[in-house]
Amino acid sequence: MDPGVLDEDQQKHAWVKAMFESSWKKGFSAGGPKNNAYFTRNPQIILTLMEEDEEQDSDQVGCSFLVLLSQKERRLLNAKPIPIGFYLYKVQGMNLQMTTEELQYPLAETKFEFRRDIVKRMKCSPGRYIIIPTMNESDAEGDFTLTVYTEKVNKSRMMGRSSTTLPQTPTPPAMDTEKLFKVVVGVVSDDCDSQVKS
Repeated sequence: MDPGVLDEDQQKHAWVKAMFESSWKKGFSAGGPKNNAYFTRNPQIILTLMEEDEEQDSDQVGCSFLVLLSQKERRLLNAKPIPIGFYLYKVQGMNLQMTTEELQYPLAETKFEFRRDIVKRMKCSPGRYIIIPTMNESDAEGDFTLTVYTEKVNKSRMMGRSSTTLPQTPTPPAMDTEKLFKVVVGVVSDDCDSQVKS
């Protein structure tokens, strides 16, 4: 999925893309939602937003980015559908460790949905963030890809792994992807934008 359905003004620059492939494994990396005792077992991606957008809205200054969480087709594995979603947390200072109480209050989150793709557009101030993709159950298993698109260069890595970010030229997406993208691109984010201001 690429930001190929953005309007003409938004396509004037290349987007930066970082992609991570991982899985939720029962008893190892499947932690369930934030109120689950094993929540921190979930895979975690550290995202560092380094530069603000060149063109800023008058009411909000920050770094625009888009997160896409995709689970692999479960019907091919004869597995029941599982709702997926993700949480976004702001890292305070240099410490990546968060308390149990802090984990209950993410900066932004998505609803858990029975969908292959979950996408959310956000705008945050420069800094470090943690993205935690998860299933709605801690005893389920599945494979996923998490992709982050930013307008400016970012640094991102999975805990214990690294990923390079390369400028991506927008390309025409498939029809189903285009419909998905139109839901969020060009529209103010429902809950994140109002929460992320700092």
